[in-house]
Amino acid sequence: MIFFRKVSFDQVGLILFLLLAFSIFISKAAVNIISSLLLLLSIFACTREEFRARLSRNGNFAYFMIPLAVGCFLSLFSMSGIKGPIEFLIRYRFLFLFVPYFLFIPSRGTLLLLLSAMNIGAFIDMVYSAAHTDLTNPFGGVYGFHKFGRHSDMLFSLSLANMTYFAVKLKSKEFPVIQSLINVPRETVSFIRNMGKRECFYGLMGFNTALILITILCIGQRAAYLGLYFGLIVLLFLYSKRFLVLLFLLTLTAPLFMPEYVIERTRTIIDPQMSSNAARIRLFEIGTDFIIEKNLFFTGAGVESVEPGLKAFLEMKSQEYQKKYEEVLKLFPDNFHNSYLQMAVEAGVLFLIFYMGSLIILSLKIIRTHGFSQSFVLSCAIVLFAGFGLSQLFHEEFFRYGGLVFFLCFYGSCIADSNANPVEKDG
Repeated sequence: MIFFRKVSFDQVGLILFLLLAFSIFISKAAVNIISSLLLLLSIFACTREEFRARLSRNGNFAYFMIPLAVGCFLSLFSMSGIKGPIEFLIRYRFLFLFVPYFLFIPSRGTLLLLLSAMNIGAFIDMVYSAAHTDLTNPFGGVYGFHKFGRHSDMLFSLSLANMTYFAVKLKSKEFPVIQSLINVPRETVSFIRNMGKRECFYGLMGFNTALILITILCIGQRAAYLGLYFGLIVLLFLYSKRFLVLLFLLTLTAPLFMPEYVIERTRTIIDPQMSSNAARIRLFEIGTDFIIEKNLFFTGAGVESVEPGLKAFLEMKSQEYQKKYEEVLKLFPDNFHNSYLQMAVEAGVLFLIFYMGSLIILSLKIIRTHGFSQSFVLSCAIVLFAGFGLSQLFHEEFFRYGGLVFFLCFYGSCIADSNANPVEKDG
């Protein structure tokens, strides 16, 4: 009992977030339990004046809360009717994690702890994947704790976060490994002898990032390839435009050194005749037709009403139209393989515009207010928003498990942006 009296909401919240970050790559069940505990803890914390004051002082709180409140309210008028708000809250529960984040994460520097926990979880995931994969022919057959698309989305998001951290350290000349190697050999030897915990941390993160990149290539998800590449372009644009030329040259010469599987998977990105590409095009077409004809601009279909609504919609169309889309709806009855189209159909176009508009406004606000060269948290949020955001045109993980890495980083940037005090270093 004495122990529980000494433990504060802040300590419990931070511990739960560390457990959440660790569990992202390992267990959906653990993520569901821990995120539920965090949201429940937030409700109890908000009964205290000090915690309500924290939310009121965070100028970015309304950017998340207003769109979600609007979406939840409008879902009452969806095809799901009175069950709409409950379906909305369950479906988009991870988007509400900004509340405990703003309550219990004290500063942007804490994100480095969360990043470390995510890297540990990712390493365990990759060890598990290696143990369940035919390593003599790993391409296209990597079996981790999550399905292929979600697995690759989480991994490439974390790799971008890691690479952003290294870019910030290099830019700020706080990366002793590189700095010492540039100098005379005597100083390099001295550095090795005096290597400390920070240098070990850099080495372990670098090793883990290399493993992540190899795993992403082996998984073979093209949206992850595209998101990683675009995120890397944004990162290099922020920190080293000269290396953009090197990236372009590596892209041109990639067929000379990249595995044939990776090259073929990349080439199919722009092939409209490929079966998965053709299916995505048809899903986009019927999804937009459904929105327009059912007037889902202000209120969506509701989460549980998408599949029956689409079936009823298809039955009302001509035989030619049914023949064109019935096969793809049998394969994907309620999944459009596009996060933004999925959100528009389920919760309405207005909710999508409100929510994504808020994230874009926040990003522009961060860019305008803060520089990037010294800030891992702010840069990480922008790089991930670019790379992960692009990938979600082809995957449905934006508001699901695959989006948790992105949101943990983005919330950190919002804490830094709303902090009126001088920005502390990221660690």
